[in-house]
Amino acid sequence: MSRNLVFGLLGAVLASIPLGAVWGAAATAPAAPSLLNRNAILDSYRRGDNQWFLDNIPFFECPDQDITDIYYYRWWSYRKNLRWNPKLEGWTVHEGGGYGITPCPLGHHLYEGRWLKNRAYLHDYIRFWFTGQDSPRRYSTWLADGCYARFLVDFDAPSAAALLTPLKANYAAWEKEHFDAAKGLFKWIPDRDGMEASLAGFEQGETDNFQWKTVIFGGEGYRPSLNSYMFADARAIAKIAALAGDSATAAAFQTKAEALKSRILTELWSAEKQFFLQRHSRDYRFVTGREQIGFFPWAFHVPDDNAVFAQAWKQLRDPQGFEAKFGPTTLERRSPYYLRPFKHGCLWNGPSWPYSTSLTLAALANLLNDYQQDIVTRADYLALLQQYAATQHDPDGKPMVREDHHPDERRWLAQGGDYNHSRYADLIITGLAGLRPRADDTLEINPLVPESWDYFCLEDAAYHGRLVTIFFDRTGTRYGKGAGLRVLIDGVEAAHAPKVGKLTAAFASRTPPPTPTTHRAEKPDVPPGNLALNPAGKGFPEPSASFTCPSDKVWHAVDGRLSFEDQPRNRWTCYGTRTNADWLAIDLGAPREVGQAILWLYDDQIGVRAPASVTVQYWQESGWTDCPNSKATPAVPHGGITNVVTFPKVVSRKFRAVFTHQKGSSSGVTEFGLYPPAPQNPAKTP
Repeated sequence: MSRNLVFGLLGAVLASIPLGAVWGAAATAPAAPSLLNRNAILDSYRRGDNQWFLDNIPFFECPDQDITDIYYYRWWSYRKNLRWNPKLEGWTVHEGGGYGITPCPLGHHLYEGRWLKNRAYLHDYIRFWFTGQDSPRRYSTWLADGCYARFLVDFDAPSAAALLTPLKANYAAWEKEHFDAAKGLFKWIPDRDGMEASLAGFEQGETDNFQWKTVIFGGEGYRPSLNSYMFADARAIAKIAALAGDSATAAAFQTKAEALKSRILTELWSAEKQFFLQRHSRDYRFVTGREQIGFFPWAFHVPDDNAVFAQAWKQLRDPQGFEAKFGPTTLERRSPYYLRPFKHGCLWNGPSWPYSTSLTLAALANLLNDYQQDIVTRADYLALLQQYAATQHDPDGKPMVREDHHPDERRWLAQGGDYNHSRYADLIITGLAGLRPRADDTLEINPLVPESWDYFCLEDAAYHGRLVTIFFDRTGTRYGKGAGLRVLIDGVEAAHAPKVGKLTAAFASRTPPPTPTTHRAEKPDVPPGNLALNPAGKGFPEPSASFTCPSDKVWHAVDGRLSFEDQPRNRWTCYGTRTNADWLAIDLGAPREVGQAILWLYDDQIGVRAPASVTVQYWQESGWTDCPNSKATPAVPHGGITNVVTFPKVVSRKFRAVFTHQKGSSSGVTEFGLYPPAPQNPAKTP
């Protein structure tokens, strides 16, 4: 069966499921008093559009301010990378950094996004991968496992079962393209794990004086990462088949999973190194050093629970292993190739990568929850989580996640701002706060917080159609619900204990979730009433600019079409400008009353960035004047979303936005709107 036919069948299956019966926000239980001041939390970050976060995310606080700050930053970054796909007529999740949609971080996206109350985002995103617009096999990923992980949170068996046919076809294609039947393992190059310039590439580079193509695209082998992903996918397909009532498929894929697991444990475990290592495909020898991907099998429960495999975790905090201030490192320090310079921005021979750190944290949480060992503790988990949070800053201290980071110095080695290539919120929810998703009606809680903390709270996580709150209050005075660890389901206490530890509670899941509101109303559109609108591209309103990139058009700023993507190209930018500030003006043709300007800022996260500041001005006989008492939402301009500037009524024929550029960047918009005082509320954007 052709891929396009399979994908087309899936589209028909998903289209047949009533949106109102399956998709959308989680159950809205009778409102209980909030333990956290949610608006105050959001206001403190000054990122705007509080309502989207109020509607979608679980709220969190803990005594470690950096861990908390990055939690909200990462939700903002995830939201920023939710993009409407016109061809799909639905939402997709971008990798960020100007890379668009790629399957490399797909598994991370699914684990993170499963906690959004509006489940339409992931419904659309999964549907995208089965429409033929892109191949989910351009990079390795854990697609089926991510789909099943989503089910463990939303408990929507019909939608999970609807994915069975295309997930089977995708796995069959993986087997055809990358499975070595003689070895019983999957093989590919590190670059297609998203890990170019890895140890295997350098080792193969020894044969040709380290030619660029060899180091970047060489090193094919049997990797613990790829094979763990494929094991997880086979196991997930077996479980999804069981949900669909297809016992034959469930048995077949369970057999595949068990066989692959056996080969991983016997063939990729090095008794000498006491670690999971890649084997080169050309001679089947192990690579010479340990890589962080050797921890990945625990993220998917591949290893058996025994003392032999647990020895690998001694390397996590070893100063000659993976320990680092902004770690862990991606290659152990003992290796002669550790941080070896090479002419490429993205290196996997030692730099710290959020992609890998988040998988290692997931693996460590699994180890602490589901294995018996005495090598690592909760203190190690917290230390690694704190390192991970500390990494996600620019040198000026502002929250930022990019590509790879120096393991010992506060500096990113590659760009790609707000890089949605890893996960964080899921680690807080399932690890630190301890909500462990299950496929039954038992709620399992095991927070990995330290005993020294006096409080923490995870509030209103949408789980199995209900809202779960987990909090610890040492004295009982912070949240006013009594001392100790407590679990609320829809605002009603379900379990408690005097100290932090494992708790379980029986509860009734709701499946399918209650009828949601349709997500399609959230498609980003220019709201009506825009005085600057001119889709004809001639006459008035007439745009002008101090400088326009030759590849862009100033008329695109007033044509009423939004595109935050590189393609379709619909924007004005001043890319190539030689000044620190530029302006974009609108001549309305006659004096009009204006009280609000809306800018949909374009940000490719490379050469065009959201400006450092925006000032809206109007023309009077004496020249350009700032609109008085202006209030911007968000206070700091952000790309990819609606930026609103309100001010008391001004009557003028001409208005302009003055952009002060970020250092080394230029500014741009996909649309610039002007509205009368007290206009209609702007349409919601993700």
